[in-house]
Amino acid sequence: MDIRQIIEEKRDIFKAMDLAIDKTLNVQDAQMRKEGRLELDKLRGKDPAVPFFIGYAYEFEYDCSKDTKYAKKAIEEYNNLLSYEYAFLHANIERLQSAVNSVNP
Repeated sequence: MDIRQIIEEKRDIFKAMDLAIDKTLNVQDAQMRKEGRLELDKLRGKDPAVPFFIGYAYEFEYDCSKDTKYAKKAIEEYNNLLSYEYAFLHANIERLQSAVNSVNP
């Protein structure tokens, strides 16, 4: 896959994330927020930022509804991020550091 294809794929994922996030932030419409969370969940695994936004969507739902089941879901998502989801950063850092080291030995 060349860089243009990678960028297009990322652009499509970011657009889908943006639309889903907008839905999750709809203060007046609980059904719209739910649809946004479901759309974000479908994007899980396509971009490492998605789990954060899922957690944030649950946190926002708790803020709107005060239903603690959403607070629990947000905590679960955030704890997953803290415990293992950020592992992708190590791979990114290693890849970028390798590129820097190859230019500046």
